[in-house]
Formats: sequence, C-alpha cells, structure tokens
Amino acid sequence: MLAAPLLVQNCMLKNLDQHICSLMYVSWRRALTERLHGSYFQGRVYYTLNMLREDLHNPDQRISQDAERLCKQVSTMASRLILSPFTVAYYT
Repeated sequence: MLAAPLLVQNCMLKNLDQHICSLMYVSWRRALTERLHGSYFQGRVYYTLNMLREDLHNPDQRISQDAERLCKQVSTMASRLILSPFTVAYYT
C-alpha cells in the first residue's frame, strides 16, 4: 500500500528528469553548434580547412558530431547530478 505512491512519484521524477535533460541537451547543442560554426565561417577559416588542408575531411560535419557528443555526455552527467540528492534521501 505504501509502495504504490512511492513508485508513482519515482516514475514522475524520472520522466521529469529525462524531459529536463532533453531540453538542456537541445539548447546546449544549438548554442554550441551555432557558436562553433560562426567561428568556422569567420574570415577564411572554412576555405583554409577545406582547400589547403588535405589531412582534414569534412570539418563542418566533425564540428557538428563533436558538439552533439559533448552535449549528450554533459546532459547525461547533469541527469545523474540532479537525481543524486533524491537517491541519497530515499536510501537514508
């Protein structure tokens, strides 16, 4: 009887956590990608990287992929940090 409200509360907190982390991920990724691509297209950087450096392939795609990976990891870490106090309080 006591477990049902705790289970519902736990499900609600996990869903809220996932929603908040997804929102953080999207906003961080948008901001970081816009900033990095802004720097990439400033001056002649894009030309230098695409035409004069043969060892780099698809630098704009790499920028996007690295920003995506970083933001995904940071949002996952933030999720764990958000849930940690609730987990500690539950088990104490």
